[in-house]
Amino acid sequence: MKKILPIILMFFLLAACETPATQFPSPTETIVHTSPETPVLHPVLTSALLLKITMTGGLCPYGGCHVELILDSEGGFTLKEGVAQTQQGDIDQVRFSKLTEYIDTANFNKIRSHSFTDICPTAYDGQEMTYTFYTSQGVETISSCEVVIDDQDPLFQLTNAVWQEIFSKR
Repeated sequence: MKKILPIILMFFLLAACETPATQFPSPTETIVHTSPETPVLHPVLTSALLLKITMTGGLCPYGGCHVELILDSEGGFTLKEGVAQTQQGDIDQVRFSKLTEYIDTANFNKIRSHSFTDICPTAYDGQEMTYTFYTSQGVETISSCEVVIDDQDPLFQLTNAVWQEIFSKR
């Protein structure tokens, strides 16, 4: 028993040190807004997500900067910054409809055709933007450290405008 006790103690100590699970809905959940104060999670298919934007890199008061914006297929969003700040709401329905249209008609092979060959800005305290689009054809992920993102492309113009609008209100 004396030999097993330290092993059991070590197991519980390691379990207590494990990082907490993320507070975002998993790909099988979506936020349903019953009111602005009380979002409710309901299990649904992965198609309930429309877009996830992740910004990483640089230094923030809580450590390395990490911000995620998740937009569901009904126009609701969750913005999480660092370890504690979370904001939820809905985007304008006109913008949401246009964004859905742009995602559905995007040519992701063409978008990926311009490889980023420079040094990723995270190497010198800058940010990397990762866009994950949930389409009827599957999940498409575009990273600014792998692809030169055309800011004139209507998809990225609108995606970045939605990001700026939500991010500026935090």
